[in-house]
Amino acid sequence: MARLTEADKARNEAAIRAAMDRVLVGNLPPGGKVDLKTLATTADVTRTGFYPKKSRDATPRPGTYQHLAEEFEQRLQELRAAGEIVDPRDARSIGSRSRSTS
Repeated sequence: MARLTEADKARNEAAIRAAMDRVLVGNLPPGGKVDLKTLATTADVTRTGFYPKKSRDATPRPGTYQHLAEEFEQRLQELRAAGEIVDPRDARSIGSRSRSTS
């Protein structure tokens, strides 16, 4: 497997950050959700970089883009706490709850 160069990592991080901005405002591809899978697809990177890995000696090490996954999750939580609905599925579930309680 080829290793990423620093230039590749920088390019991928820029693509992930741009995709993060699009996804968090609700600009989703057809069938997309506000999640890491859609973020990776939108940024055209593999999502495995968002998760921790284990070294050959079984010690944990962070994924290449794990810090961006954590940033994405934090920003998503902040938007939800502020009452912003960025995922169409959230709007449907909120609407169905309000109708069922009426």
